[in-house]
Amino acid sequence: MSERVSASSVWKKWLSKVRKTPKKFTRIPRSELDEELCAAALECSPRVYKYIPGDLRTDAVKETAASQWYHLVREDPERLDSVPGSLMGRVAEKLVTDSVDFFEMFPESAKTRELTLLAVRNGVSLRFVPERHLSAELIRIAVEAWPLNLEFVPGEYKTPQMCARAVEHDGACLAFVPESFITRELCLSAVTGVGGALASVPVKFRDREICLTAVKNDVPLGRAWKSVPECLRDGEMCLEAIRQNSSAIEIVPKEQRVPEMCLKFLAVNGLALESIPKKLRSAAYCTAAVKSNAYALDYVPEELRTRELCLLAIDGARCGDSLLRCVPKKLRDGELCRRFVEKDGTALAEVPGKYRSEVLCALALRQVARREGRHEHYSQAHQLSGVLDAIPHPLAEKLVRAILPPENTEDVAILRDFIRYEERLAGMGNDRKQKNRIAIVKLLKDIVGNSRVTA
Repeated sequence: MSERVSASSVWKKWLSKVRKTPKKFTRIPRSELDEELCAAALECSPRVYKYIPGDLRTDAVKETAASQWYHLVREDPERLDSVPGSLMGRVAEKLVTDSVDFFEMFPESAKTRELTLLAVRNGVSLRFVPERHLSAELIRIAVEAWPLNLEFVPGEYKTPQMCARAVEHDGACLAFVPESFITRELCLSAVTGVGGALASVPVKFRDREICLTAVKNDVPLGRAWKSVPECLRDGEMCLEAIRQNSSAIEIVPKEQRVPEMCLKFLAVNGLALESIPKKLRSAAYCTAAVKSNAYALDYVPEELRTRELCLLAIDGARCGDSLLRCVPKKLRDGELCRRFVEKDGTALAEVPGKYRSEVLCALALRQVARREGRHEHYSQAHQLSGVLDAIPHPLAEKLVRAILPPENTEDVAILRDFIRYEERLAGMGNDRKQKNRIAIVKLLKDIVGNSRVTA
C-alpha cells in the first residue's frame, strides 16, 4: 500500500477526504477504487463497507472491515445491530473469542453451529444455545467447560458420569443432579468442594461425616450450617464452623456458649472475640484470641491491652500498621514502636513524633522499599507515600537519596509507579504537604534519570 500512496496523489487526495468525512467514499470514481484504497477507507470508518463494490470485497477487505467493526462493538455493544449481515460471522467470532458475554446478544441467524461450538468451548451458558444445535457432544463440551451448565442440560441428556464430573469440579452442581443419580459418595464429593452444597444433599445422606465436611468447607459461612440437623450441632461441629468464620459464634446454640467452649472457639479463631459481649471479655479470653489471631487485639477492651498482650500481637502479625493503632498511646514507647516498624514500615504513621528518630524513619522506609516489606492489601506506591508523609521533610529527602536509588530493573519500575502516584496526589492536601510532595517527585525523577539501571 505504501507504494501506491507515494505514486498516486489522487489516491492520497481521496483518502484524505475520507478520513475527514467517511461519507465522501461514495464520491470516489469507480476507476480510482482498488482493494488498498478500500482497506484504508475502512480503517477510517467501517461504515463505508456497504459502499464497496462486490468485486472489491476480497477476504483481506472483509477481514479489515470485521476488525474495525469488532473494535466498535467492543466499545459500544449497541452498535452490533449496525454490523452488515455479511460480516456478522467474522465479527461474532472475534467477539466470542474475546468474551462469551457477547454471544447472547447475537441474532439467532448469526449463531451458527461453528460459532456456537466456539462459544461453548469458551464457557458460554447453555441458556443461550439455540435448541437446533443441541447434541450429546455439544452438551458434554459445555458441561466440561463450565460445570454449572448442568442446570440447563435437558433431562434426556444427563448421565451419571456427566453429573459426577460436574459435581467433582463444582459441588454446587449437586442441585441439578436428578435424584436417581445421587449417591452418598456424590454428596461427599460435592460438600468437599462447596460446603453450601449440603442444602442439596438429601436428608437421608446428611450424616455426621458429610455435615462436618460441609461445615469445614463452608466459605462464606451460612448455607451449610442451616442445613445441619440440630441433633448434630455439638461442640465439634460448632468449633469447625467458628474455625471457618468468626461470626459463626452468633449462630452457635446457647448451650454451647459456656466459658470452656468459648475459650476453645477463640483458640481456633481469635476474631470471634468481636462477637463475645464486652462484659465477658476477660484477660484469659483476650489472650487466647490474640494468640490465635493477632488482629483480635482490636476487640480487646482497652483496659486489658497490656504491653505483654501488644507484644504478643505484633509477634504473631503479618504486618504492624493497623495493629499499632490498637495499642494505647500510653504504651507506645520507643521500644514498642520499633518492634512494630520492624514488622511493617507503614506503622511509622502511628508512632508518636518524639520517637520518629532518623534511625526509625530509615528502618520504616527501607522496610517498604524492599519486597519483604510490602503490605499485601496496598500498592507499594501507597505504602511509600504513607511512610514519607510521616517523615519530616528535610529528613525525608535525605533518606530518599540514601535508600531509594534503584538496584535493579524492578526497583526502577517501582519508583516510576511511585512517581506517578505522587504526581496524582500533588494537588491534594495542605500547601506544605503539596510543596513537599512536589520536591520528592523532582528528587525521585532525578534519581531514576541518573540511575545506571534501566527498566
